[in-house]
Amino acid sequence: MSYSFVMKSIGSFQSILFGLNKSFSKNTKRMIRRNDAIRSISSSSSSLYIQNSFKSLEYQNLSSSSSSFQNNSDHQQYQPNRKIQIETSNSSFFESKISEPLRNKIKETISRYELLNETLSSPSIDGRKSKELAKELGNISDTHYYGTQWFKLNKQVTEYEKALKEEQDETLKELIKEELQSSLESLQNNESELISSMIDKDPADERDAILEVRAGAGGDEASLFAQDMLNMYEKYCGEKGWNFRLLSSSASGVNGIKEASASIKGEGAFGRLRHETGVHRVQRVPTTETMGRTHTSTMTVAVLPVAQEADVQIHERDLRIDVYRSSGAGGQHVNTTESAVRITHIPTGTVVAIQDERSQLMNKDKAMQVLRSRLFEVERRRLMDERNSQRSSQIGSGERNERIRTYNFSQGRVTDHRSSVSVHDITGMMEGLHLDEFIDSMITQELKQAIENLQKQK
Repeated sequence: MSYSFVMKSIGSFQSILFGLNKSFSKNTKRMIRRNDAIRSISSSSSSLYIQNSFKSLEYQNLSSSSSSFQNNSDHQQYQPNRKIQIETSNSSFFESKISEPLRNKIKETISRYELLNETLSSPSIDGRKSKELAKELGNISDTHYYGTQWFKLNKQVTEYEKALKEEQDETLKELIKEELQSSLESLQNNESELISSMIDKDPADERDAILEVRAGAGGDEASLFAQDMLNMYEKYCGEKGWNFRLLSSSASGVNGIKEASASIKGEGAFGRLRHETGVHRVQRVPTTETMGRTHTSTMTVAVLPVAQEADVQIHERDLRIDVYRSSGAGGQHVNTTESAVRITHIPTGTVVAIQDERSQLMNKDKAMQVLRSRLFEVERRRLMDERNSQRSSQIGSGERNERIRTYNFSQGRVTDHRSSVSVHDITGMMEGLHLDEFIDSMITQELKQAIENLQKQK
């Protein structure tokens, strides 16, 4: 093929190849630099592979010789390291997760954003209306940005696909594949951000958390397991660099706990730990068992977002505050001064009792913090139920058949019954090392459901 014919062909595609009349070697070097992020082309199957970097669904892949996953088909579908195969014989190289109704909604959002911009620039708009519209504008700004880019990238990919089908010259086809791959990569990343911008986010996810654990069915073994779980969460917080502070605890007679609460401060603490809410079941031979029999016991976990005074309005007239002498192992002030505090919120019947501090005032402050958080969580869940028209998840009664996770010590296995994820390293689990694997699987599942709900919107 003559040099002039090649140059002429390059010119015909100049509008869609973004300056690909530069040297092929430069494109090759750029391809090598992003080698870890792009596809490999299989000449035998004529297929194009792109790495699934769906950021909204990405979670940490912790694996070792002592842990393995047993996932259901839904969970496997969202594995971050899974490669998506796209056949060149198909009409499109990229299978979008955005349905036609959702595409129309994105167009409406873009139009709405532009209308709001125009309205806010008008000198005749009053201050209150301007504040409302500015808030709405801010809420949809991300969707507008990523939506606009998504349509541009889609058009660009379509043009490259058309050019690739029509081009006969192998050298030019390789150049087009280069740019097509780059555009596909950008489109996929952009789409993940676009979907993420349209999913309703719980603002409480970024808050600190209050953790409450209680012994369930199983007597002394349940209280021992509750203590073990509290220790596990404390170690997990240490791994995350979060601050863990015990607020209150009620000891049992066998070095276990009947119930306990702790304050956890750290970025996104509530957003991650809220997936731990529910009944946890243990199957093991208790230290109190003399016949070597395996017992089944439970404990419950509740995780609350920390509420500020501005979040919940509590009137003094709605509170009944009782003070009494602390019970338990002694100290100079324990059992001798009325430092323990019990606060009852009369309208809801919520009761909080704190006795861990030597000062009555400090115990009262702790009790009010827990009370605010409990009332805030009740209201937050009520609003979520109204918005999502879904039943609020409940902790349960602590019965053995109501469980979210089972800890089987004899098999060294921990299984989450919601995501069907298992880890075969119960020792590491109780040290807080594998908790992220379960939490990440639940976040993945939650995001998948949110995407499915988006697709159903009209």
